[in-house]
Formats: sequence, structure tokens, C-alpha cells
Amino acid sequence: MQRVNQPTRAQLRALRPATGAAHLAITREIQRGESQLFTTFNRAMSVVVRPEGETLVIVAVAGRDLFNNRIDIINLARANGFRRLRFHTRHPERLRKGLHGLNYQLIEMRPRLFSNEYVYGLEL
Repeated sequence: MQRVNQPTRAQLRALRPATGAAHLAITREIQRGESQLFTTFNRAMSVVVRPEGETLVIVAVAGRDLFNNRIDIINLARANGFRRLRFHTRHPERLRKGLHGLNYQLIEMRPRLFSNEYVYGLEL
């Protein structure tokens, strides 16, 4: 994956469907360096990540074909010494397709005003 050091407005705008109501907060995290924006090598997906101890948190994924691009995310985590991934999503069916065949677990379901947030973990 390639890190985007200075995200453009267009790149941040493309994340809006994935970030929902938290879009402004996540944009600020990227600008402050708390979260980082990456693109896959084939440029099909943008991924916002945040390190938390031994866990790399996948804050948002925008684009297409998570199933074929998931190895980029896994390799990024492993190359940086993370032991697990944590995914946050409002669309578990999309994540289910993208992570098919991997041993991921539902950690938590958080009720939200308009939809639920699902948190999944994957041990590396």
C-alpha cells in the first residue's frame, strides 16, 4: 500500500460514504497524523488506518474489491509489526464478502442513531 501524505479534497470526499457522520472527525485525525490514508497498489481502494498498540484499526475503506485487495492491508499491518486488525463497519455484508475465508470474529455491535456499527477482529 502507498501512504498518501497530503490527501486532496477529492480523496477525502471519496471517503465520505465510508465515514458517514464521522467524516469531519476522521478528516481531522488524518490532518493531525493520528490516522493515515493509504491507497492500494492498484488504486482501487483507499483505506484509513489508525494504530492502537498491537492493533491496526481499519477506520474506513472506500473503493472496490476488498476481497482482492485485502492482502495489501494485511501486508501493511505485518510489515509494521501489528498482531491484529480491527475493522469498523456499518455494512457487515460487504466486510463478510471481502474477508471471506479468513478467521475474523465479531467483537462488538454498537447501536447508532441510523444504523449499527459492527467491530470485527482478525488475528495476524
